[in-house]
Amino acid sequence: MENTALYSLSDGIPLGHNSSLPRPAAEDEELEARARKVRGDYCAGHNKIEGGMVAKKKKSIPEVKYKQVRLNEIKVDPYAKALSRSDQMKPYIECYRAIYGKDETALEIAREKVGALPLEKRYIWRILEALNWGFSDFDDETVRLDLKCLSDADRQKLNTVLQEVLSIRAAQLCLFLQVLVGTGTMKKLMEEAIEVALSHGMSAEGDENEEVN
Repeated sequence: MENTALYSLSDGIPLGHNSSLPRPAAEDEELEARARKVRGDYCAGHNKIEGGMVAKKKKSIPEVKYKQVRLNEIKVDPYAKALSRSDQMKPYIECYRAIYGKDETALEIAREKVGALPLEKRYIWRILEALNWGFSDFDDETVRLDLKCLSDADRQKLNTVLQEVLSIRAAQLCLFLQVLVGTGTMKKLMEEAIEVALSHGMSAEGDENEEVN
């Protein structure tokens, strides 16, 4: 029998898990049950103001569908593929293999290896370091300068990359914060960040208009 893996075919934003490890077929029923619960909770939480009264309204969301595919047919993010083979990810990969293989002894050993990692070698730290490296000297004026100086070919290439990764990375950042600090804090951070960006954007537009006048 050929090796197969459970692969999400949702039309929505992909989940934040990049592991190329297969899910056992035995977990199908559990996954479907969890998906039904998530959809139910999602729909139950949406309200509609109607005639001065708050009425419950079910909101249609995309059905999460699964199918069995060959392992060699799964498309893996090239960055994730390279990182999964790094020495720093080996203890985590060993944990997942033990979990999927239901090997309690191997899982205990793998968790001890993860627990022995210094903070600076942890998965969480790598993500935070990447954010710091990318945004520590952030300046929106420099972004504008870059955009003004792009060739047509580079602009097209940039747009292609943005279309491919922007929504995924934004969702992954939210998922990362949700696990790290909780749903409430994640929502507060994102809402405050959007307010800051909008406020700064309006201020920048005002400055530009003053310069033109």
